[in-house]
Amino acid sequence: TAIISYCLIFLVIKPLFLQPYSIFSDSMSPGLRPGDRVLVSKSAYWFVGPRRGDIVAIHAPVEAIQLDQELKDQELVKRVIGLGGDVVESRGGSITVNGKPIPNEYGKLITPYNFAPLEIPRGELFVLGDNRASSFDSHQWGPIEKRLLVGRVTGIVWPPAHIGSVR
Repeated sequence: TAIISYCLIFLVIKPLFLQPYSIFSDSMSPGLRPGDRVLVSKSAYWFVGPRRGDIVAIHAPVEAIQLDQELKDQELVKRVIGLGGDVVESRGGSITVNGKPIPNEYGKLITPYNFAPLEIPRGELFVLGDNRASSFDSHQWGPIEKRLLVGRVTGIVWPPAHIGSVR
């Protein structure tokens, strides 16, 4: 029965539903730090779409890989800031979505760059790291197609001192 359980977990549950990922950069700090291991729910968006504020794992988009070849075949962890139809802008150190500042709860929110209002195309997402000064994200490579979503980050599972849900 142990072999059957092992096979069920690693051949069915893991590939279809849950996937562990390691955080390699500080782009999502202070909430997620290098060395943290997170669980990603691959089934989270089977019936509903992502929402603003969700932390997601994504396949690196072609535009990002063109700027940094080391990202080929890698997944990144970012926060969804804008959905299709939203207008996202960065000015004066803050990000606005549809003319309203995003909530000031995601970490190091001083944004050291500006970009003009950008309407996110339908079927695409605008994703940023919480640590705006140290994140390679949509402000550099633009919106991403929803098909690049791996899933929603559900919680930190390692190290023990950081175990818990993500906000």
